[in-house]
Amino acid sequence: MQSLLETLRSMLEQQKADFEILSHHRPLLSRGDAARVFDLVKAAPVFILEADGELTAFLASAARGRIDLKALRQDVGYASLRPVPEADLLVRTGCAPGRVPLVGHGLPVIFDEVLLRHDYVYGKTSDVLHTLKIRPLDLMRVCNVVKVWPDPQGRPAGSMAAATFGRPDDQAR
Repeated sequence: MQSLLETLRSMLEQQKADFEILSHHRPLLSRGDAARVFDLVKAAPVFILEADGELTAFLASAARGRIDLKALRQDVGYASLRPVPEADLLVRTGCAPGRVPLVGHGLPVIFDEVLLRHDYVYGKTSDVLHTLKIRPLDLMRVCNVVKVWPDPQGRPAGSMAAATFGRPDDQAR
């Protein structure tokens, strides 16, 4: 039986994603630990939210700073949006708090378009000794993106992604 890490690697290879799985000798448990491995501005934390009663993964950009859930809810068109309490996370997703992988969780995704500003972004793999480094356009392509949170600066990368993949909302029309 394949480990979750092997399954992730296999899936990304099949999708022909430009990625690397970085190994660490020590777990990355804090921002300080992560800063020794990659530029924190390129971090892509995953937040599990309940959006209109359904579980959704929000792939955020650390470059955006603190997330305003009210603005996110309004910008992507949900009536309700709230974080899943940490105590419920394992039961509802199978992932422990702080271990939700960037890809492979099987949830619909709200994708932060600010991630497209970077050549690569870094996120969790569900294993504290490994980090996923992936091109943001590939991340967007391999995830089940259902909503895109627009880049407030309207960067050209966002236009490029829309031209390449179409906006998920456009595909539903």
